[in-house]
Amino acid sequence: MVKPVVVVGAGLAGLACARKLYESGVPVIVVDADDRPGGRLKTDKVEGFQLDRGFQVFFTAYPHAKRQLDLESLNLKSFKNGAQVYFDGSLHKLELQTFKELLLSKFELLRDKTIPLADKKKLAKLCNGIGSMSPREISRLEPMTTLEYLEDFGFSDEAIDRFFRPFLGGIFLDRDLKVDSRQFAFVWSMLQQGQTVVPNAGIEAIATQISADIPRYLFRFGNKVSEIIRDDSGHPCGVRFDTSEEIAASAVVLATEAPEAARLSGHATVEGAKSSTCLYFETGSPCVDGAYLVLNGTGQGIVNHVAPISNAAPSYAPAGKYLASVTILGNPAESDQNLAEIAKAELTNWFPDKGANMWRFIRGYRVPYAQMAQPVGFMEKAPGNAVGTPGLYQAGEFTENSSIDGAIRSGVECAALLLSEREATEAA
Repeated sequence: MVKPVVVVGAGLAGLACARKLYESGVPVIVVDADDRPGGRLKTDKVEGFQLDRGFQVFFTAYPHAKRQLDLESLNLKSFKNGAQVYFDGSLHKLELQTFKELLLSKFELLRDKTIPLADKKKLAKLCNGIGSMSPREISRLEPMTTLEYLEDFGFSDEAIDRFFRPFLGGIFLDRDLKVDSRQFAFVWSMLQQGQTVVPNAGIEAIATQISADIPRYLFRFGNKVSEIIRDDSGHPCGVRFDTSEEIAASAVVLATEAPEAARLSGHATVEGAKSSTCLYFETGSPCVDGAYLVLNGTGQGIVNHVAPISNAAPSYAPAGKYLASVTILGNPAESDQNLAEIAKAELTNWFPDKGANMWRFIRGYRVPYAQMAQPVGFMEKAPGNAVGTPGLYQAGEFTENSSIDGAIRSGVECAALLLSEREATEAA
């Protein structure tokens, strides 16, 4: 009997890897401690609401993801390319516009006071510049922190503190903007070259689509791998679950979060993680008009941003009801219920005419490992798919970048490496 490749982890990287192996005729088994595929991309159904486990969006311009997914069948729903920013006691709209769009909206340009006019022009230049770059061009940029990049670009402290810290802080879970500027440039280009969306059925639909191409009998859920079994040469020959059950393997792919991959392989991966807390509320009416992210431009309070999700995707809420997610950076010590009360008190000031004090808390999600840390130089230090032991591989965003695109790319490239090495061995 031919031993399968065992893929540990049914997140996007593991699914993308397993699908390519399966489609190439390689026996494969996917094991995961959870009850279904998806990894961090999960959507729960609660009281008729669709609650993603942490506010997450997808960029349609992702180069590797769009080649691996049928975007049309996901029935994607778009957010606006801009934001509402709360400061000085009210909300102010800021569009992410190119120079052409900026010139066509002269009245709005002069009326809006979100950031100074000079910064609006620089913002348009940013949209025209790195917003149109290819990933290859971005990789050649000089590495520095995102804060350094924005300062060198000439943005004022007012623009950085009021807009970029909450906006990019929500994307990278880092208001200090210490993330590598090349990762910022990549994300900014994705914002400009496509749409920011969620699937109609929730973010889990992305993982569901990939997993649908792999027969269900090849999955083993509810099984946590405790260790890799090795032969006398130190090569992997199977995995052992925490129940002591074992599965023989011809090769093992570790498609888990970086710390777990390091534990199982015994090899260092990447260090550092960013956490987030997401609170979901039923609102009596939409908190804003349009599908705009609402940013905390004050630098005060616990709320970083609010997403009126049902404005973009009505399917996230039952008919006649509305859903908003509130994102808090980090993992505060307070209970979810206490955080919800603190958040409602803050949001009453943001939305005084929307009855935010009457918002009903539904559920909170703590995501301790929402992203890996992406400091300056992380790309050069990223481990590859090869671990250094024959027959042992790893796949995950930690070999690329912390994004849906990075995870899918890593999974596909891991499978390609495994297939090429297997072909070379068979030919020898």
